[in-house]
Parts: sequence; structure tokens; C-alpha cells
Amino acid sequence: MWIRLFLVVLLSGALWAEVSTQQEVALGRSAAQKIEGQYGIDNSPDLNRRLQTIGQALSRVAGRNDIQFQFKVLASDEFNAMALPGGFVYATRSLMRGMSDGEIAFVLGHELSHVVQRHSIRQMENSWRVWWIRCSTVASVRQMSPRPTDWERP
Repeated sequence: MWIRLFLVVLLSGALWAEVSTQQEVALGRSAAQKIEGQYGIDNSPDLNRRLQTIGQALSRVAGRNDIQFQFKVLASDEFNAMALPGGFVYATRSLMRGMSDGEIAFVLGHELSHVVQRHSIRQMENSWRVWWIRCSTVASVRQMSPRPTDWERP
């Protein structure tokens, strides 16, 4: 029975599947649309120029040449920044107004590292693997459990 469980897990294509760069960008784009719809975009030329200058300089040396990073200022008074899969990077209006260029570079460097290291994508891939292992285990346990004979049924 354990061999069967091992084979189910080993042969499951979804268990070992990895998210492609194209899929990563599509996931990020979908999340970006939701974020932008929720917060709105601040189109202030000065804030956007600053963000683009710092962000593009960092992205050139980030080590992910397979995606095009996009930097936008969110119309939010929260003091925050975030990066989504596929290179969608945001800084809030409040963060842009409240930090020096060096501080913004530090924050953006941190956010870019999430994209470069594919943290969200790896977390998603690992959750799929755990789900497949759980499903396979449950299926095997059900197969191995004794079934009541006719005389044991009410």
C-alpha cells in the first residue's frame, strides 16, 4: 500500500510542476489590477519620476532580466511598499513623500528581492505540493482501511 502512495505522489505532474515566468507575470498582473482598483494610482509627476528613477536603477542590477519591472505610486496615505509576482512594484504616496531617495532605494531593494527570489511563487508551489501529498495520503488511507463485512453492517 505504501508503494502505491509513493507512486501516486511521485507520478503526480502537478506535484512537481513549477510556475513559469509567463504564468508568474499573469498572476502578478491580475493581483496588480485588484491593488490598483482598491487604492488607485497617484499620477503626480514628481513622485513617479523619483520612483521610476530609483526603481529602474535597482531593477537593472536585480538579476531578473526575464521580466520587466513596473513601478507605480499608490494613492494611499499608508506608509508602505509592496511587490507582486512578475515585477509589479508599488510605493505609497505617503512613503514617497516621507523618505529620502536612499531610504526609498533600501525599501525598493527589499521589495525587489521578493520578486527576484520568487517568494510568492515558491510559497504557492509548496502549498500545491502539500495539498497533493495530503490528498494522496487520504486516498491511500481510505484504500487501506478495513471495510465492514456484510455481518458487521446494521
